[in-house]
Amino acid sequence: MTELGKVKLPIWFWIVAGILVLWNIMGCVTWVRDVMMTEDMMAQLPPEQQALYSERPEWIVPVYALAVFAALAGSILLILKNKLAIPLYAVSLVAVVAQFGYVLFVMDAIGSLGFVQAAALPIFIFVAGVFELWFAFMAKGKGWLV
Repeated sequence: MTELGKVKLPIWFWIVAGILVLWNIMGCVTWVRDVMMTEDMMAQLPPEQQALYSERPEWIVPVYALAVFAALAGSILLILKNKLAIPLYAVSLVAVVAQFGYVLFVMDAIGSLGFVQAAALPIFIFVAGVFELWFAFMAKGKGWLV
């Protein structure tokens, strides 16, 4: 096992890890905005989005929270060079798939909003989640996480 104190991590590791923290803070802020949405704010949305919000099951909100807060914790642990980032990123990715899979396919958000409006951001978020998990595995493989 490599002694972490003797391993100098490349600057790009810190840049990527910092970007991941910022990205996941944005996800947490979005979740907070979602749960604090007032009726007035809801009324500002297009009718199709209002319908999706009102029809979503209650379990979606805590799964959404799990996705964003697990990813943020994973990113913080990545900066702390802790290998527990890996299972947190994995939990986050599973939650992302559950949440968006249900909304896109069971609730048919794609049929309501169209592919681009409904699926573009979820696809990007999924790809980001896969990248986070890969990046943590790569860092562990290089001996950068303990």
